[in-house]
Amino acid sequence: MPQPAYQAVYHACGWDTFLDPSSCTKDFTHPLAACVAANAKAVAYAPAVMDPYDVLAPTCHSTSNSGLNATESAEAATDREIAAYVPWLDKLRKVKNI
Repeated sequence: MPQPAYQAVYHACGWDTFLDPSSCTKDFTHPLAACVAANAKAVAYAPAVMDPYDVLAPTCHSTSNSGLNATESAEAATDREIAAYVPWLDKLRKVKNI
């Protein structure tokens, strides 16, 4: 987001005093029209898909052995996945019979 767009929202919405004790008397829940307009302009710069925690990133798990085989149940597929990717948990499940 360009700095001018951020600054416009920052000032229009009163964010400069948001963390001040004096801000307790301000109503940030119901923004003024100027704040809403500045925010709408600034949000246009944000990407359409936001992934701040990178949950859409690829993992090291291969797909060659995932999914259901034609002859196995969903439970068997889950057991196979756990055994392949989390062997210590698989051993714990067998030892504790869970």
